[in-house]
Amino acid sequence: ISPELSTEVSEFITKAIELQVEAYRRGDANIASSIMAGDIFATLDKDIASLNQQGFAQISEIDYYNSYIHDIRVINETNIEVDTCEVWSTNIYRRADGALIQSTDPRLLPQTITIQKLSTGWFITQVNFFDAPAFCNQ
Repeated sequence: ISPELSTEVSEFITKAIELQVEAYRRGDANIASSIMAGDIFATLDKDIASLNQQGFAQISEIDYYNSYIHDIRVINETNIEVDTCEVWSTNIYRRADGALIQSTDPRLLPQTITIQKLSTGWFITQVNFFDAPAFCNQ
């Protein structure tokens, strides 16, 4: 993997994280539609719709200092797989009054992200989660 590709993939994943966090925060999956497609977008949309129906907002935070890309594999010219080790904490609030409903401590989420080139650009189309630590060093 070239240093340039590694940087591009890292920036792409960071953008995807920021858009996903914002989509959950605002209760609108379409915020992430520029970078997520297929089943993974459908799952995001369903999760957010469920939270909205319950009157909840999900605020997730990634610990960038303890999260990293473990491996990048170019499968072919239209598919890249990225193993990431991400540390997330999540709070769920009631939209009506801002009351904290649920909180999760930071936890390691090993995952393999599939980035696929579609007709309109590169998108995350699949994410497979693994039980920690999997391939992560934590």
